[in-house]
Amino acid sequence: MSRPYRRRLPFNLALTVSAPYITPMSHSKFKDNFPNTLWSALSRGALLKCPRCSQGRLFQSYLKPVHNCSNCDKKWDTVRADLAPAWASMTLSAHVIVVVYHFFFFDAPIANWITTSALIAIAALISLLSLPSFKGLFMALVWWNRMEAQQG
Repeated sequence: MSRPYRRRLPFNLALTVSAPYITPMSHSKFKDNFPNTLWSALSRGALLKCPRCSQGRLFQSYLKPVHNCSNCDKKWDTVRADLAPAWASMTLSAHVIVVVYHFFFFDAPIANWITTSALIAIAALISLLSLPSFKGLFMALVWWNRMEAQQG
């Protein structure tokens, strides 16, 4: 006898398929792709794919989420990441910049304005490249914990 489909929650409260807001769609292709763990949902979001089905795109442009997933029809308008992705990308770029400065520019006989300009350019590039992945990751986290905004 097979076990009923359960979605694992971060706080170990198992809810069965009788709850309509947790139930995956009825067709089998969606049940196969539904994430079983938080980590799989986070990795799907970080790869800019729909955390729910991993087939559709999460963004229609650089940081603008799609209205509905093209595969599972999940509404991504209500899932907001706010400022967490910006803080995460700035933290990542700051840590990288400290390492780059320490190993490459600390004792280099280069003018200070060149060093500063290079570090600013590297920090901006890292922040801009990592921002969409962090936003997808935080949108997946918000969706997994069911903290979506309510439509009035």
